[in-house]
Amino acid sequence: MWVEGEAPQACDTWDVLRAAGAAPYGRVTIPRLVNGARMFKDYWETFRGLRDKALHRLSLVGVVDDVTVDYGADTVTVDFSGYNNEFIDRSLIKLADRVQPGRHRHHLKVIDSSPSDFDERVRHHVSYAVDLVYAVVEPARLTALREMWLLTQDDPDDDRIRQTIAAYLGQGPMTTALAEIAVAPEIDVAWALRRLDASPPTTAFEWAAAAGRQLETYPDHPLLLIVRAVGEALLPTGDTVTFTELLRRAAEQLIRYGVALDARCDLFAWLRRALLNHQQGRREDWLELLWSSWHSLQGLEPILDQVSDEALADPEHHLYELPAVLAYRLRRLAGDDPVVDDPWEPHP
Repeated sequence: MWVEGEAPQACDTWDVLRAAGAAPYGRVTIPRLVNGARMFKDYWETFRGLRDKALHRLSLVGVVDDVTVDYGADTVTVDFSGYNNEFIDRSLIKLADRVQPGRHRHHLKVIDSSPSDFDERVRHHVSYAVDLVYAVVEPARLTALREMWLLTQDDPDDDRIRQTIAAYLGQGPMTTALAEIAVAPEIDVAWALRRLDASPPTTAFEWAAAAGRQLETYPDHPLLLIVRAVGEALLPTGDTVTFTELLRRAAEQLIRYGVALDARCDLFAWLRRALLNHQQGRREDWLELLWSSWHSLQGLEPILDQVSDEALADPEHHLYELPAVLAYRLRRLAGDDPVVDDPWEPHP
């Protein structure tokens, strides 16, 4: 019987191709049914489908260039690329940057740590490619379902539904800005914030819907999560639980994506301004949620110290922020510093 799992099946197919004479720019023909499958006639189509998927995964890492299926002979002819280590490295980084943009340096580090032996390198790249795809597919689907569920909450009227859908399908400056931010190989916070500031929301629904749409493709992108959180604050029926959850997820992904410490300060300051400036401070009472979600994120000490100093020196400081400021200063006095994170710790 065949092996179980997407990556092992692709690796097993590679072994079959190598045994059949696979070579750069070469061509081989193999059966569509794997060894031992003929005794399970009721599952032949399933096995053929799995073989086809395995070949597709090998094409993702660059070794397979084209396939031709002979349905009469029940075989598949495989044409190979001019593969070598450098070729499959380029194929994998192209895939990785498309599936999970913003982590280019991490993807390069994973490739640099792969085996030098070509066959082992293929197995490594196939496993990483499969892990990347599945790390995105499930959260993306859940994000889409959650956005639909959120739209149904609080008995929305026709106008709210209509404006949300219009914002989701919109093609305005914010949609363009978020699409560009999402696909950038590296996260450039300063550039991203300039793009966002140049595209202020035209409706209360625009940022939440536009960011939600992008998160259906890039569900873990920290800047998209941050914009979605601000969009939640802009909504007339914004939900504090959703806002806090988005901020906490964004904080986790800032670490995972290796965003620089000073850039995290810039993001905190930008989030804080967004809450203070919305409709003359309508969401000022959400400041405490921002502090509680991000106070332990390493690298925020400069901005948190600055804001807390200003707050303690100003008796007319924003009322809703004072409890968070006091809690932060007490933690600092007690020596409860943020846990140091390692942006290069390997994650799928």
